[in-house]
Amino acid sequence: MPAADGTLLSRYECKYLVSEEMAQEIRLWTAGFVEPDPFARRRPSRRYPICSLYLDSPDLRLYRTTVEGHKNRFKLRIRTYTENPRDPAFLEIKRRVDQVVLKRRAAVERHCIPELLTGRPAGAARALPPDAAEFLSTSLFSHARPCMRIRYLREAYNSRNGDPVRITFDTKLQCCPTSALDLSHRSPEWRPVPLPGVILEIKFTDLYPSWVGELIGRFELHRQSVAKYILGVDEAIRTGAITTVAPMLRAPSLELNGGPGL
Repeated sequence: MPAADGTLLSRYECKYLVSEEMAQEIRLWTAGFVEPDPFARRRPSRRYPICSLYLDSPDLRLYRTTVEGHKNRFKLRIRTYTENPRDPAFLEIKRRVDQVVLKRRAAVERHCIPELLTGRPAGAARALPPDAAEFLSTSLFSHARPCMRIRYLREAYNSRNGDPVRITFDTKLQCCPTSALDLSHRSPEWRPVPLPGVILEIKFTDLYPSWVGELIGRFELHRQSVAKYILGVDEAIRTGAITTVAPMLRAPSLELNGGPGL
């Protein structure tokens, strides 16, 4: 399973959309500052799959808070990294409070998830860690249910010097609308989400080291919203896989980077 992320609990996330060519230049430029995280290092391609089941209300309220630009918002997802039923799933609440991202995450046994989400925990599911209990209460309060599966490949790097800095490159984004509690990675219903490039994320806590600022300036990176769940829902709306009773506000169109920095 992926190693612990030093920026996991509270961090800033800067997202960019870059071309494959620029992504390769950034890999080369940052090689002296970062190294593949332990999980990626075990992969021949240095990339590993991530599959998340997102929960939302029937009127897609969590989707709308992002598209409408609410400063304080959250997403609910169940994340897995393998198809192995013995590997845990992770219940995650990802909150954004103005510019800061706060993530709460709890590992649970996969077989416990159906009874947890129906509000009838039994057996091993009774002894819930606090973050799992918060996930369940938040999903209940939000009337959230399975809505969308998102999967992609991640290439992840951590700072060599122990700074809480993490850089990731995400590719091959796909979506699969669903109302089922489905955590599988494989399905004939996966559909690609069109992207003109690679999703680059720079994550750090508090202040970032000077080389991060130099990286942003050198490649003229400018932040933009590249939320994978939002992109997946937009694609499902566009193709008619998701229909809504209210007018939807689509996320802004994406453009490859090249402009002012942070």
